Amino acid sequence: MIIQRQEKDGIVKGYYKSTNVALSEYNKNTKDLIITFDYGGVYAYHNVPEKDYVRFEMDESQGKILNSHIKQFSFSKLDNVDKDYVKNQIAEAIAADKKSFEVRILEIMGQIKEDYIQNGENGLNTVLMSELDKTITYFNTL
Repeated sequence: MIIQRQEKDGIVKGYYKSTNVALSEYNKNTKDLIITFDYGGVYAYHNVPEKDYVRFEMDESQGKILNSHIKQFSFSKLDNVDKDYVKNQIAEAIAADKKSFEVRILEIMGQIKEDYIQNGENGLNTVLMSELDKTITYFNTL
């Protein structure tokens, strides 16, 4: 599952909460997809269509899509990176994601409070309550 996505100048970086895949970097111009695994192994897959990258990025299981769609492309083994570096990158991404969800939770709670003040108990916004529940549930998975 992707926990953070950054895009700049045609380069898309992804940070994942996965049993095997830690990081990815996709170059929209060259179609190269670099995948860094939890253990520090790094592979570059060449000529990966953007639709396959998006499938990889958005799926709940990057490993599944890696095996079914990405490994068919030619690849190069790159130098390993320190697995502690990989762990730190993921920890930083999770911390940033948690912070953004904390902010969102407080925003929703503020909106619910305002609705309650204006409309009383019968005026509680069920859409906001549902969004709060989903946001808290996701936050607790991080």
